[in-house]
Amino acid sequence: MMTQEKKFCDKIAGADKGNLGKVLIFPALIKSDPEIYFLFTLYQIADIIKTVRIRAIPFSSGKLKGITLWKGDLVSVISLEASMGFAMENEKKGKRKIVVRTADENKMVMMDVHPATHIITTPITSPVTNFPDWLPDRELIRGIFRWAGGFIIIPHMENILKSI
Repeated sequence: MMTQEKKFCDKIAGADKGNLGKVLIFPALIKSDPEIYFLFTLYQIADIIKTVRIRAIPFSSGKLKGITLWKGDLVSVISLEASMGFAMENEKKGKRKIVVRTADENKMVMMDVHPATHIITTPITSPVTNFPDWLPDRELIRGIFRWAGGFIIIPHMENILKSI
């Protein structure tokens, strides 16, 4: 018998959509040493968009880039890196945007992503048990793993959206 927690984890991992083990991974839009990558399950990705019109919101923080109309809904457009507290002085421009759904499926958010965005099978990595000191806000991170000379960060989207 499958537990509620197992069902939830499988749903988030995309097992119910035939995407078990598939993730979207991309480098952060900031220069950093070590390199930072972000990871979302395919289930969390609602859309990948090349161009979209964004309306700026006057006096909003650097975390919130604006709002846009996506499939008939108003969606916030954020800077993932700024929302997580990373210094933005070396920000690169993203060529695409993704629409991410929160785990509870109640909210959608759009963000820039690096052009080197890939769908891969979940990488086998070693989890980091002690978060590095350079991580700005640990409450905004679901997990962190070592990978390819850097770190993979799994953002906690519900907490990120609460902080904006």
